[in-house]
Amino acid sequence: MSYGRKVYKYIALQDFNFEYARKVYAWMKVASRDKASDKRHKIIRKLEELLRLTDENVKGLEYIEEKDTIIIHYTDKSSSLVNVALDSGIALIKDVVGMI
Repeated sequence: MSYGRKVYKYIALQDFNFEYARKVYAWMKVASRDKASDKRHKIIRKLEELLRLTDENVKGLEYIEEKDTIIIHYTDKSSSLVNVALDSGIALIKDVVGMI
């Protein structure tokens, strides 16, 4: 390593802002969580569309993000709760279809 690179590395380490790095890391975690949540919402919307087409009794799906729960609303005004915490996309679909 050249002398210039050593000096640059030393200066970069001295001026490293750990607080800024923590904020960036926290933002990255939130962004990845939002990306997963967005994917989950898309799966639920498509599944709702599919269930309406194939099952006349299903009125709609409602996702409660705070509780990781899906409420299946039926045309006869009844509903069912499905716990989808820690479920992958396929497991979410299986759980909802299994409840119907």
